[in-house]
Amino acid sequence: MTEKLINVGIFWLPLIAGIILGGMSPSVWYGGDKISALWMTFFGIALLLLTATFQIQSYIQTTILQPQFEVSKPEQKSVLTWNPPSDNSMNIKGENDNLPPGGWRVPIFTIKNSTPVNAQDVTVRWSAAKYDPSTLTSGKAIFQGRQITIANNLITLSAAGGMPFQNPIQFSTSLDKPFITRSAETFLPLDVWNTAALYFLSSLPAQTGERSEPYYFDLEISWNIPENAKPARYRIKTVATNIKTPGTGPEFKASIDFSVEKAE
Repeated sequence: MTEKLINVGIFWLPLIAGIILGGMSPSVWYGGDKISALWMTFFGIALLLLTATFQIQSYIQTTILQPQFEVSKPEQKSVLTWNPPSDNSMNIKGENDNLPPGGWRVPIFTIKNSTPVNAQDVTVRWSAAKYDPSTLTSGKAIFQGRQITIANNLITLSAAGGMPFQNPIQFSTSLDKPFITRSAETFLPLDVWNTAALYFLSSLPAQTGERSEPYYFDLEISWNIPENAKPARYRIKTVATNIKTPGTGPEFKASIDFSVEKAE
């Protein structure tokens, strides 16, 4: 039975039962036809029981017979660097990653399923807190004497003597997965992550050890099988800490902490 038909039943059956039990049945009873009134009462009670059955079935389908997910933060902190003019990319990688120069790795989150029910035809949607990039970067000291252009979902950073680098940026995107069994991984897409990179680059205080204001991502996991599921939603908080050593290293270097909360 389809969810639409169940919802129609849950709405209309109690109304019909109320009319029968509250009006028709008593009128027939006091009108002298007690046998008909008895059967009408039985029918009204049966409609209420059917409503309760529909409600229990809907609860089972949307709650008990669905996967239950928990999302864990990355196992290690990430490090964000910007090193003009030699490297105009907003480079991100794990603090313990041993990558070649210019290599990057976006944060990876773990999805754990606490039930034996698998999710199929899964969509993982990432959304970032919105802001106006032009307003955010305008007049910031870190960009003085350098060129920054924001257009066509690209942040182009350049400095004298270096090659310009186009950093992709957008505030939301979706990733498809064929299924999630007991565990899976999902990565924070680079173009969505770059909203945080630009935010931290523009707003993190210049003193070593200073921390940024939090920046937030929303993560939504939805699936088509089993049917009638409510998406699982999470709020991901990111905070940057300035770890640049004065006089050495890249122009900008920050350690990124993540925390995950279940969203209602």
